[in-house]
Amino acid sequence: MELGFRQLRVVRAIAETGTLSAAAAALGLTQPTVTESLRRAERAAGGPLFHR
Repeated sequence: MELGFRQLRVVRAIAETGTLSAAAAALGLTQPTVTESLRRAERAAGGPLFHR
């Protein structure tokens, strides 16, 4: 599985804002959508991208 543009945008927003909720607000998405995009990005990367 490849990282898509949406997943990259979500990962960047999480890194910049510090939380999934803030990233969702910054991107104009719902928090569940951001969570699912992060899950897909982590699957594509082969492991966790952030410490939780």
